Amino acid sequence: MIPLLDARIEAAHEVARPPRAGRVTRVVGLNLEVAGLDAAIGDAVAVEAPNGILTTEVVALRDDAVVCMPLGELQGVRAGATARATGRPMTIRVGQKLLGRVIDGMGRPLDGGPALDGLFEVTVEGSAPHPLRRSMVDEPLPLGVRVLDTLIPCGRGQRLGIMAGSGVGKSSLLSMIARGTAADVSVLALIGERG
Repeated sequence: MIPLLDARIEAAHEVARPPRAGRVTRVVGLNLEVAGLDAAIGDAVAVEAPNGILTTEVVALRDDAVVCMPLGELQGVRAGATARATGRPMTIRVGQKLLGRVIDGMGRPLDGGPALDGLFEVTVEGSAPHPLRRSMVDEPLPLGVRVLDTLIPCGRGQRLGIMAGSGVGKSSLLSMIARGTAADVSVLALIGERG
């Protein structure tokens, strides 16, 4: 019973502790140096920017500052801007309401649909499953594209990468697969996509 009480007291202290703000001291290239924060590698740091809050991630530690990498545009961020450590790694919101939606890398809707309410947060930190303990790919998965189903058949649970030069039809192929596949849910990630 006592450990539970100790945990609750510690949680109450954490909530009551005043938030500690730091200041951006330098902006060099794509890095921000923030002084006055108690943050660890991988922690998320919120920096006040002219167009809202800019989320950054701590990627290095210096003697009296942390170096942060922004997860957005640095336009308008200047030395002296207020920064607050979240005390945890970056999180994303997940849930059933994401089905059928188009979102950006930060989980914000891009499709003009309703707000994404009722989602719960999980950290982006995770470890990949052991490659030798994954289940076997033994059930076919039709992609709905005849040439792929004939020449490069895919299976349920298989990973698939599409890499090619610009302007040769990668996005068109992805849209064909998304429309024609026999899967219940398709998740498409455009890594490094322009704009």
